Amino acid sequence: MFKASLAVSLSGIIALLTVNLSFGVMTRAAPQLNIFSLGFSFALLVGLLLCWYIVHGLYTHYDIYWQEAEEQVCRLIRLNC
Repeated sequence: MFKASLAVSLSGIIALLTVNLSFGVMTRAAPQLNIFSLGFSFALLVGLLLCWYIVHGLYTHYDIYWQEAEEQVCRLIRLNC
């Protein structure tokens, strides 16, 4: 189950890390501009867009892992499912 949750959330984590790193580079390149005042709202917007994008592909992952979990429960209690 940890692999499943990591597979679903890893794309969002990497994208937000990239956004934060790019804002850090921009702040270092132009210190007179206050990039971090825009950075928080932009990171929030990117996070919401990623959530919207990920939800579309979430059902296929959910369905696959639900079937695997159901099979494991059937094996655990020794039922023919």
